[in-house]
Amino acid sequence: MNRNRPTLHTSGFTLIELLTACSLLILLLAFVFQLTNTTNQIIQISNRTADATTQVRQAFGRMGLDLDNLIARPDVDFEAGNPGFSDNALLFLSNIGTSSTGRGASVIGYRIASHPDNAGRRCLLRAGKEVGWATTGYFGYRTNDLPVLFSDSDFPTSALPAPSDYEILAPGVIAMVVGFQLAPDNLPATLADGSTIAACMGQVVYSAPVRTTAGQTLIDPTRVSSLIIGIVALDEASLSQLNAGQIETLALKFTRPAAGSLPMATWGPLAESLTSLPELSAMPLSALQAVRVFQRAFPLATYRERSL
Repeated sequence: MNRNRPTLHTSGFTLIELLTACSLLILLLAFVFQLTNTTNQIIQISNRTADATTQVRQAFGRMGLDLDNLIARPDVDFEAGNPGFSDNALLFLSNIGTSSTGRGASVIGYRIASHPDNAGRRCLLRAGKEVGWATTGYFGYRTNDLPVLFSDSDFPTSALPAPSDYEILAPGVIAMVVGFQLAPDNLPATLADGSTIAACMGQVVYSAPVRTTAGQTLIDPTRVSSLIIGIVALDEASLSQLNAGQIETLALKFTRPAAGSLPMATWGPLAESLTSLPELSAMPLSALQAVRVFQRAFPLATYRERSL
């Protein structure tokens, strides 16, 4: 009989140890899930911001190309302003032809309006209507060398873009404003709304400076150093969450800034506070949080050079 044989003892985890391990595992999984969820949200926000930024960059790029080729002649009309919905915000003659020869010019128009290809939602539209240099009636037409205004009844309608000529440039752009940075020359200016400025010192206004010659009143681009374009945009994923009526309600919150204030300064804080507005509470929170505001200046150096 071997009395010195060692006794075998078995050991294991106690119930408390198992429960503690399970709790730690659950906490770890919850942390990983939260981290993954937060990362996905950041990626989604980043992607949405990139989408809206890409749309606006393309829109500003197209505007810049058109305005760089602006035909700056005193006998050619030029429209820029902040009209009602579906009216032109910009309408001008640009030295950009669409024919294979690359010759000619085009009447270019920009507007914010609804479009069937955007589910009836308002968006930024652009039209380019090519006109040949031999076309008469749209410049050098008056005996006093003043332009025939685009709005005049005797302006050739064949040279104006028709509603069907307007195509979607940026589906997520829901609002736009045109500001005028006046020339810093300390000279007076009269604005289209009837107000006057005693000395222009580069301030920004939202009513175009005008001149009156031989009884005809028209925008005077020589009094403008730059156009300041402000844009409100949504990415396409956020846009799809809102119907045409909701887009209209949202866009109308972005009213014309006060004279002397830039679009970003006025609209930026508003975009940040949309989620707190009771009248917008029925709209998806993620869509309201995705609203972005952009701004760019477009110098009108060609007109300034002509006036010096």
